[in-house]
Amino acid sequence: MKYAVRYDHFVKLFQITALEDGKYARKGDIGGWIETMSNLSQRGECWISKDACAVGDSRVLKNAFITGTAMVADCATVTGNAILTGNSAALDEAFVTGNAIVCGESSIQDEAVISGRSIIYGDTIICYNEIVNADVIIKESDITPITKEPYTTWED
Repeated sequence: MKYAVRYDHFVKLFQITALEDGKYARKGDIGGWIETMSNLSQRGECWISKDACAVGDSRVLKNAFITGTAMVADCATVTGNAILTGNSAALDEAFVTGNAIVCGESSIQDEAVISGRSIIYGDTIICYNEIVNADVIIKESDITPITKEPYTTWED
């Protein structure tokens, strides 16, 4: 097993403790909170840091990292090398994968899919059946393509 759980009498969540060294935690590190053992996979390098949580039927898989005060809830899935940080959330049946980063106060909701090298930040809400599958940066509805050269212009 990769982690153990500790029950807190004041809430219906369990706090995880690393049982082995990994990409995001060292043996003995206190991690975040889960509602059930199925919220965090025992496989891969996935991890939930101290103040973050995964609840409901949500799943954190593969090499995903949930940190800050981020939350994965309902039936949302965060997988691949995706990172949720800050006060962000993946809710409902949202799916975050690839090398996507969701941060700030951003919320991925409903059946939205975030993948590729997408970066979602600010107070952005991606919802309904939106699919963001590109190398883009989205901040509060502004979309910027990710380029290899930071000062590339889009002129002909």
